[in-house]
Amino acid sequence: MKYAITISRTYGSGGKDIGKLVAKKLGIDHYGHRKLSNEMTNDYSDDEAVNYSLILKPDGSVDFEAEDKVFRAQSEAIIRHASEGSCVFIGRCADYVLRGCDNVIRVFITADRRDCMRRAMNMFELNPDDAKQLIKTMDKSRGEYYLYHTGRSRDDASNYDLSINVSGMSHEDAADVIIAYASRRLGL
Repeated sequence: MKYAITISRTYGSGGKDIGKLVAKKLGIDHYGHRKLSNEMTNDYSDDEAVNYSLILKPDGSVDFEAEDKVFRAQSEAIIRHASEGSCVFIGRCADYVLRGCDNVIRVFITADRRDCMRRAMNMFELNPDDAKQLIKTMDKSRGEYYLYHTGRSRDDASNYDLSINVSGMSHEDAADVIIAYASRRLGL
C-alpha cells in the first residue's frame, strides 16, 4: 500500500529533521523545499518562470505570478511522488495538495517557544532577541504562504490528523510517535 505523511511545522520545532527521520525509519523518500526546488530546476530548466529564485523581484517584493507557477510545479511533483510510492513531504502545503488522496497522514509539529528559540540560537548563533524575531518572521511567512495557496489557516488543527508538541522529546521519540500513529491509522 502506498501512503504519504505530510509534515507542517512551526519554525524551530525541529519538524524538518523529524520528518526526515520518519522517512529514514520507514525506508521511504522525503521531499521538502530544497529537494522539490532542485527537482524543478532540473526538470524545468528551460522555463525560467518556475525557477524558485525568480519569485523575488529586485525590490524584494514577491512576483506572485512566478510564485503561483512554482507552487503549481511543486504541487504536481508532490502528487506525482505520492502516486509513485510512499513518502514523507515536509512543508509546501502538501497536506492541502494531497487533500483528496487516500492513505495520507497530515501531521503538525510544534514546540514551546523557549525550545524553538534555543534551537534557533544554537543553529544560527543568535542572541535571544534575534532568535525570537526570526521565529516570528518565519512563522508569519509560513502562515501567509499557506493562507495564500490554500485559503486556510496553517494553525487550524482541523487541517491535520495529528498535532504534536515535541518539547521535552527527542527527535527519535517524536518520529516514533508519528510512525506509531501512521501504523495504527493505515494498518502498516
